[in-house]
Amino acid sequence: MKKFIIFVTVIFIFLLSSCFSEFVPEKRISSLDEDLLFVEGDGYNLTLYPETRETPYEEDGFVGKKEKYLIFRLNSTVGVNYSETPKITFELNGVKYNGEFEFRPVSYSLLCVIETADFPNKKLDVSLFIDGEQQNLSLYSVKKENTVSYNDIVKNLNKINNKSVSELISQPNNYEIRIRLLEDEGFNYWLVKIIGKEKSVELLFDAENGELIAVKEK
Repeated sequence: MKKFIIFVTVIFIFLLSSCFSEFVPEKRISSLDEDLLFVEGDGYNLTLYPETRETPYEEDGFVGKKEKYLIFRLNSTVGVNYSETPKITFELNGVKYNGEFEFRPVSYSLLCVIETADFPNKKLDVSLFIDGEQQNLSLYSVKKENTVSYNDIVKNLNKINNKSVSELISQPNNYEIRIRLLEDEGFNYWLVKIIGKEKSVELLFDAENGELIAVKEK
């Protein structure tokens, strides 16, 4: 009888601790763009997303092994089609990198993805080659000093009054989080996407005060 009581007590404690387990969404982050660098050129603009993301990059609700990438996006502002494939070269912490841009029809822009060991600190000097001409540029971070940390955003996801968000994060090992810093007209925003096996939710936050601005369910 005593053994039975001890067994029931242990089970009860285990179930009670499970109910009040700590919410740790940081472990579910599969992609993070914590900064954003930008420069405007003659007839184009160049954006850099320093990104830590899982490989392979899949929306499946799981978090894989993560690597560091520098993702350059080249947008023409005058509707020009380049006769040659644009290229980029730069040096970061003593390591030289180079890459070519590829057209991505979904975003209708040119992307260059380069695996890296480090991220730039607020500035990166690059050489951009467009139609055989070399242009030396400096990309600067658009992240504001008063921008709240992404950690302050994700640690409060369980306080959001949204049924889909609650359902997704209630299953600790069956969702992933993608986070990207955005900038528009001098203001910073955090875009947070919670991805499950069957559905996802996108949340847009004001990066100055952490206020939730918009919710989009898919």
